[in-house]
Amino acid sequence: MRHRVRFMVFAVILAAFALLPLPAAAQQSCESLKSIKIPNVTITAVTAGKPGFELPAQSGLMGNMPARKINAPFCRIEAFSAPTSDSHIGIEVWLPDASNWNGKFLAAGNPGFIGSLSSAGLADIMQRGYVAAGTDTGHVDAGFEWAIGHPEKWADWGYRAVHEMAVVTKTLAQSYYGKPIQYSYWNSCHNGGNQGLNEAQRYPDDFDGIVAGDPAYWISHLQPGSLYISWVALKDGVNGPGYVPPAKVDVLNKAAIEACDADDGLKDGLITDPTR
Repeated sequence: MRHRVRFMVFAVILAAFALLPLPAAAQQSCESLKSIKIPNVTITAVTAGKPGFELPAQSGLMGNMPARKINAPFCRIEAFSAPTSDSHIGIEVWLPDASNWNGKFLAAGNPGFIGSLSSAGLADIMQRGYVAAGTDTGHVDAGFEWAIGHPEKWADWGYRAVHEMAVVTKTLAQSYYGKPIQYSYWNSCHNGGNQGLNEAQRYPDDFDGIVAGDPAYWISHLQPGSLYISWVALKDGVNGPGYVPPAKVDVLNKAAIEACDADDGLKDGLITDPTR
């Protein structure tokens, strides 16, 4: 009986130690992140910046972004992931200084079929205290030729690039801060909304919260539907009965507002409740 009591006391002590939090790993310097090993990932550049750092002007598929100054210390990592032999997924991660970090990660999505990174947009998120990251979805080409005959690139654009970015971001943040990200969020619209829905369905552990605004989802139906609307409008040419010239759009808009504006209870030049 005495031995049994001693064993039970020993078991309780072990259980108590098991519940204690593990000590955090030591925080690493920004420059040391260049040597972090992540499967399929190549880190191409690591930049440690202080307030006043000037981000050069950027031109790309998302438009031209003027040069701007960053007002917070940061660590910027540029990398690419190659999960297949036909993949080259550009990834950019911005880590705020530990003293400014809110413990959270906020990812940025991509509009349409665009494949490019908005460094300025990621910098803005970082300056709000979040770890920020984005991806070029696996291509940097305009148009759609990049996808023809390249099913792996299509998969990268469709869902894989965001997952790769989430894995890379969490690994780098863990190493840099010496502790894991507390909460990870996705907030984006249109194709960014579609990316958010794919994340929720395919990789539910990547993000703790997802805002999928006006998602452009079910692409196999959405794209043919868009083409059909254009075909109806243009099949008889610009003089056909289905074509509405730009000059008439303002007239139609004005008439609709005059007829329906007040139906939502407020005459303010907006049709807030189209159902009425």
